[in-house]
Amino acid sequence: MAFPIRPFAELRRNLTLDPRSRMFVRSWQDERKLNVLRAQRVENLKGIRKELAHFQAQWMCLNRSDAQLIVDTPLLHHFEGTFAPDEAYFATGLSVLGTPPLHSVANRHLTWTDWTQSVKNPRLFDHVSPELAARLVDSGCFFARKFSAESNIGDFALHQSERKTPTRGPELFHPGTTDASTFN
Repeated sequence: MAFPIRPFAELRRNLTLDPRSRMFVRSWQDERKLNVLRAQRVENLKGIRKELAHFQAQWMCLNRSDAQLIVDTPLLHHFEGTFAPDEAYFATGLSVLGTPPLHSVANRHLTWTDWTQSVKNPRLFDHVSPELAARLVDSGCFFARKFSAESNIGDFALHQSERKTPTRGPELFHPGTTDASTFN
């Protein structure tokens, strides 16, 4: 499951101040330096020069003009037979259509995900510690993903303007106390 970890008003304010699309994007050339096999997925796109290919995170926010550009231009046929085309379609599409994503989008992650245990699957969290909650807030992301339905992430109310502190029974944990067992 994915959860909001910032108040919606913060996202709205961010989009109002800077109306560019948001996605974490990397050029084909830069991806090739990190992961040759992944970069090879787009080296033979039909009718698209590999230098125009880009990879982007699957979680993104397109502004109206970028979304309209992608919707109005048929590009799917270029990606037929491509493994995981959703990891390259939007950023490559913008590049092909004259809006190079490395220059025209806010290049940042919108969604926090922990990939430290495996490059194939992100870590699934059943329990969120106060330290992890602080990492989520510090990430600058608006959403976090891979929490089980039983996870306690909701206890932190990270998406609310006034964040709650988790409770233990009827008593509240007060910041500054040393009782770390409150969150266990």
